[in-house]
Amino acid sequence: MKSYMILLSFCVNFAYCQNFDEGFKYLETGKFSDAASFFKKYLNTYDSTNKTALLCYGRGVGLSNSPIEAQRVFKALLNKYPTDLEIQLNWAESLMWNKQFSEAQRYYEFILIKNPTNFNSLVGSANAFSSLLQFDKALKMIERANKIDPQNENLKITRKYARLGRAGQLAQQQGYTEALKLLESIFQDFPNDIDALFLKAQVFGFKQDYNKAQVIFQRLLNTPKKTDAYIQLAYLLFLQKKSKKALLLAEKAYLSAPYTEKTKAFIGKINALGWNNRFKEAFSNLTKLEKKEPKNPEITLLKARLSVWGKNYQKGVEYYQKAIRENPKSFDANLGYADAKHAQGMDKQAFEYAYKTLKFYPKQVDTQRFLEKLRLAHDPSIESTYFVSKDNGKNTSSNHHLKIGYDLTPQYRVFSNYKKREMGSVLKWNQAKVQNLSIGVLAKPIYFVGIEAELNQVTAETENQRNQQINYMFSTEWRLGRWQQLTLKQNKETQTFVPDFIKNKLTYTNTSFNYSLNTPFQIGVYSQAIHSNISDGNKRNLAFLSLYYDFLYQPVIKAGFNYQYLGFKRGVNELYFSPIKYQGLDIFVQSENLTMSKQRLLYQGTIAFGVQKIEEKIVQSTYRINFLIGYRHKERIELKTYFNRSNIATTTAAGYTYNELGINAKWILPILRDF
Repeated sequence: MKSYMILLSFCVNFAYCQNFDEGFKYLETGKFSDAASFFKKYLNTYDSTNKTALLCYGRGVGLSNSPIEAQRVFKALLNKYPTDLEIQLNWAESLMWNKQFSEAQRYYEFILIKNPTNFNSLVGSANAFSSLLQFDKALKMIERANKIDPQNENLKITRKYARLGRAGQLAQQQGYTEALKLLESIFQDFPNDIDALFLKAQVFGFKQDYNKAQVIFQRLLNTPKKTDAYIQLAYLLFLQKKSKKALLLAEKAYLSAPYTEKTKAFIGKINALGWNNRFKEAFSNLTKLEKKEPKNPEITLLKARLSVWGKNYQKGVEYYQKAIRENPKSFDANLGYADAKHAQGMDKQAFEYAYKTLKFYPKQVDTQRFLEKLRLAHDPSIESTYFVSKDNGKNTSSNHHLKIGYDLTPQYRVFSNYKKREMGSVLKWNQAKVQNLSIGVLAKPIYFVGIEAELNQVTAETENQRNQQINYMFSTEWRLGRWQQLTLKQNKETQTFVPDFIKNKLTYTNTSFNYSLNTPFQIGVYSQAIHSNISDGNKRNLAFLSLYYDFLYQPVIKAGFNYQYLGFKRGVNELYFSPIKYQGLDIFVQSENLTMSKQRLLYQGTIAFGVQKIEEKIVQSTYRINFLIGYRHKERIELKTYFNRSNIATTTAAGYTYNELGINAKWILPILRDF
């Protein structure tokens, strides 16, 4: 009887051992937890050393989110069977599951030394290279595997994702043509593949070929990538300065998103609210998201981004620092921090973090564009202006200005100005020549304070005299919170506008206060107050106030009104325009695109009409016209011509109707320096 029971037990064990079909089926159909349970039961009940069961159990736990346990199982098997190829392949795969991609790649390389044509090793090596973002090497491995089994569907999928990865890299490095070729090759295996179509649309977006990008994203609205397509369409509209339409699409994305994509769409909506300066609403939504998902890493980045867009730069800097601590290699955190420091005028740190971003993401296009913007602001520059002027007092002049600037560091710029003016008065037959040579420095020691200082020598010559004077200027600019700026300035200037001023050695010592307010409601205020002590004992007080509304920021379209007050202690009108009381009021409209870096054809225009009252004289009508047109060549060379005309009495120190016609050229030298 005992022998019979032993035989029966052996037969049952053998039958169970041989009947692994149920467990294999679980693995094949992706029921990895069930597979792990099935083989664990066998190992615990019948044979804890069965190689096949151990391999299957390891795969089951590894693919059901227990990669460390799988690695333990395979390591034990590898120690027992060091030359078993199947165990070696599973060990390599467990390294992949545990994100040990470099170790996996090296182990696949070890396997391929003895098994150079093993299909699974070649595909595994390709996946390891892809995980390391080495897509060119991955594609070489895939090509070797393709010679062995060209119809293998899993290989085609591996090749697709390697091509997608490489195309994405090329697009970020501005290799748009090569990227599009790779994407087209994906369609040979998978016609109308939505991943390839999505990236193709993004490539067109990077190229700023927005129409082609939009056509593809519109197609993707009827696919499982609908939410992402809506978000990308909204972003394209934002890039085209259509922020309101972008918000409508972002809201559509949120309303139509499935439950699993609600968070992604909600983040897109918050970004779109920021694009439209609706920061209170954006932060309110962000608070809701934070309560729901407090550990979402996007929250800190959103806070940083919205703070910078809302001009709360210091708060944005703090949030970006937090994001970098959470993820030191985060692209958005590092480049965002650089951008926030640039907004503060602290470009030393902006350069540092832009280079740091490039170290993590070589040749990344947004980072390279940002660095080019920084270099344009800090490379040496040469600017030359020539203009002629004439007024109805028969005063004429020809003028040449030359300015050279060089940055010692991103926070300290030295400059030199040379000005030459030759003038005459037809009525008095006076002739004069003035030369002005100056040196100065601009400094930004801390983010809320800017300093400028200049020292200049003025040499003025008339027909029978020559005199020289040393003048100076010192100013500090203070950023008061998000919306306000205050400038305090002290300077001494020699009046050289007409020959009579030179003969009388007329100088002004000015103390001035400038205050500007730019509100989030598109209303702006600029004001100025100047008190002047004049070398002949006279005094001057000047006040200016401008209230305006910004209809657009890019290009600038604004309109408003200006008020001006001017008063002298005593009138010396036989020498210079010096009313005891002057008041002027005008309404103006202005438009320009000079700050739009991508614009090639440049323009600026201002038209103003108003009234002025000089002492007790009757009210007079006034006008002011300023017009400029120019061309920018590759962002480093600008050539502009302009014309100004005004009959406002304070336009010149002499108080005449004034005309000016000039040409200006600027060259930013392309000198690569690592600050």
